[in-house]
Amino acid sequence: MTAADGSRQRLRILAICPYSPYPPFGGGKMRIYHLLQEWMRLGHEVEVWVSAPGEPQMSWSDGEPRPQLRAVPGRSRGSIRSKIAGLISPLPDEVWARPMTDTGPHFAADSFDVVVLMQAHVGQFATRFLRAGVPVILDQQNVESGISEDVARLRWTRMGRARARLDARKWRRYERSLVRQVQRTIAVSDADAHAFRKIAPTASVVVRPSGADLRSVLYVDHAENRGDGLLMTGTLGYLPNLDAAVWMIERILPLVRRARPSAHLVLVGASPPASLQERG
Repeated sequence: MTAADGSRQRLRILAICPYSPYPPFGGGKMRIYHLLQEWMRLGHEVEVWVSAPGEPQMSWSDGEPRPQLRAVPGRSRGSIRSKIAGLISPLPDEVWARPMTDTGPHFAADSFDVVVLMQAHVGQFATRFLRAGVPVILDQQNVESGISEDVARLRWTRMGRARARLDARKWRRYERSLVRQVQRTIAVSDADAHAFRKIAPTASVVVRPSGADLRSVLYVDHAENRGDGLLMTGTLGYLPNLDAAVWMIERILPLVRRARPSAHLVLVGASPPASLQERG
């Protein structure tokens, strides 16, 4: 934002995250982390609330701009009772686990100039800020209803497919409501923006692709041929990434090996399931 005299206005920004953005391992954490770092480099005052099931682990890198951090414990999902409560709730499980309760953080109406919800998982925080007259922006890295529909097709068990289809219906209702409420929804791609506009035609949706501060990344020129190795990175316990890894193994690698018989694939990422590790 720019002031009347043309100077940049210093904003008080509250970012509410569904998990700690540090260390920035994984696509979601990286997007949040680099956005926070850039806001602070631009001179904005940034406070971060991390709402996660249980007690979130809070840390930050040394020698870099550091936001004010606050942990907001969410609901535990470890007991049978909590699992049943989440199942019968009209909210998606990831939203149900992150409530904005009366015992949560207190704030004055003028505490922040803008609130940024880092994914719809923390959407329950929006209502009290909107009632206080604080603009709320939703930075949505995925169309969660669409991902749940994909997960339903990928689940191996009938119960798993039914659970994912139920979650997809919950997400569709919830995303429609939340996207309509907030002042603006930020999508990472044109395809996601189209999906949000289809869900909520009157919503304000813009596209801001994910990026990173290249000053913090070691540049390597990949134009030079360094061998026959292929590298795929991603959180391998995340079902869409697991599906991509299997697709890479079964569909892409055989095509590559027709041209380069010695080609090999390395998968790098957290939480690979046994079914993937067994492939060697």
